[in-house]
Amino acid sequence: MEWRVEMFKNFGITSKINSLFIVMLLLFAGVVGYFAVSEVAQGIKNLATEKSKGDLGLAYKFVDSQFEGGWELRDGKLYKGETLFNENFSVVDEIGKVTGDTVTIFQGDTRVATNVMIDGKRAVGTQVSPEVKAVVLKEGKSFYGEAEVVGKKYMTAYMPLKNENDEIIGIFYVGASQHMVNVTIDSFMKYFLTVIIVTLIVFISVLVLFTNRLKKRLSNVTNAINAAGQGDFTIGIIDKSSDEIGILSRGFDNTRKNIQELINQTKEASEQVAAASDELSVSSEETSKATEQVSHAMEEVASGSENQIETISHASSIVSNISKGVGDVLTSVNIVKQLSSSANETASEGSKAVHETIHQMEVAELQVEKASEVVNSLEKKSVEINQIVNLITEISDQTNLLALNAAIEAARAGEHGRGFAIVADEVRKLAEQSRTAASEIHLLISEIQREAELAVGSIQEGTTSVSKGKKLVTTTGDTFLQIVQKIEEMAEESLGVTNVVDRVNKEAQDMVELISGVVEISQTFGAHSQQVAAASEEQLASMEEIQASAHSLSHMAEKLQRILDKFKI
Repeated sequence: MEWRVEMFKNFGITSKINSLFIVMLLLFAGVVGYFAVSEVAQGIKNLATEKSKGDLGLAYKFVDSQFEGGWELRDGKLYKGETLFNENFSVVDEIGKVTGDTVTIFQGDTRVATNVMIDGKRAVGTQVSPEVKAVVLKEGKSFYGEAEVVGKKYMTAYMPLKNENDEIIGIFYVGASQHMVNVTIDSFMKYFLTVIIVTLIVFISVLVLFTNRLKKRLSNVTNAINAAGQGDFTIGIIDKSSDEIGILSRGFDNTRKNIQELINQTKEASEQVAAASDELSVSSEETSKATEQVSHAMEEVASGSENQIETISHASSIVSNISKGVGDVLTSVNIVKQLSSSANETASEGSKAVHETIHQMEVAELQVEKASEVVNSLEKKSVEINQIVNLITEISDQTNLLALNAAIEAARAGEHGRGFAIVADEVRKLAEQSRTAASEIHLLISEIQREAELAVGSIQEGTTSVSKGKKLVTTTGDTFLQIVQKIEEMAEESLGVTNVVDRVNKEAQDMVELISGVVEISQTFGAHSQQVAAASEEQLASMEEIQASAHSLSHMAEKLQRILDKFKI
């Protein structure tokens, strides 16, 4: 039973409809045929009974009109008037010939004249069935209906025969054999079955034509749906009918067109995302390289600043020594002025001091030149850093523009571009931060350049002053050589020397202050350089994250394109 149910499940819908309707039609035809045949058979039997009843009345009137007198028993035989009916076969044969029925006259319950045959002989001497006997002979009523006649079924009509005393002395019978009824029923059955079969054939033919057309329409829908399930959306359905299949076909066709449009839009969006991610990846790589260069440059600048601070500190120490030496010279000049009596000794000591001062001045001149070179180098580095900062600013502007374009494309992509829009916004923020940091660096570099230019000017003035001091000290040495011979001239010139030494001392102190300012500027620049280097490192890390996100986004876009390429539109 289960395999039959499973086999029925594997049928197509038209086969199921055909099978269901044919089974229902056969059941309906069987039920209708059964009831129709039953009713017709019963009707034929009733008709045969009525015919027998009518024929019985006609036959009795015929006998009554042909033979005068009443029914009576004489000498153990049945008479009507003077006519003997025992074995009077002509009467029953005549009636049977006219009516087509079997006819029998009973004396009591025994047949005495009949056209009913048994084995080729008349069934004279046989008895009526007990059922009929009980109704006709005992109750005195007529019997109509199916009854057994000499072992066979007949549609019969019996009436009692009474004498003048109203005593029942016999039975008058007319009946149609069951064979005649069966022949009539068989004839009807043939006609009825013919009509049923023709009707079934016509109905089944119409049903098959209808279901085949339905199957064709459903096959179109099924083929289109199966193709769509395999990714092929090129198969359309044209069905203009207004039934459920037509509505389903048009609904699927609209859905197919919407999916085609969605796939096209998704493909375009994925291509745009892939292109934007590639551009973003290239831009982030360039930004990373530039940021890395800035970071290295800042590290070099910071290292140079530390070296510069050490050099300038050393120069400051030398200038302090020079200032101290100038103070000593001033003291010596004052002593010379006050103690002219010990001019020779003081001149000797002064000569030595002058030589030492000349040496210190030469050293100071060299240190100042080195400091000037360091500051000039710092200025050149500042120019290079300014160029790099300008490059960062340009890259930031390009990145910001790319991020803006990516955000616009992501907005066009709708829900699918939301994640890319977030990444583009983050890229734009990082680009703006990079531009801000570059602007700050540019301001710092400009300030450093201005301070460096001032430092260079101050150092050049210090160099000039040192040169002048050196010349003055040399002149002083010459003066000390001549002091023994020109003591008086020395006294007169001592005041000028004192003024010169005062000025040199003041200039030396000014140089110390300038160099201290240069040290502070260098320290500040070094700190800013370290901050720039740290910011560059952070930006480099951010660019690497953006680059990784761009690569990931590009891979996702390529994967989406591969998936969409599986669909045929």
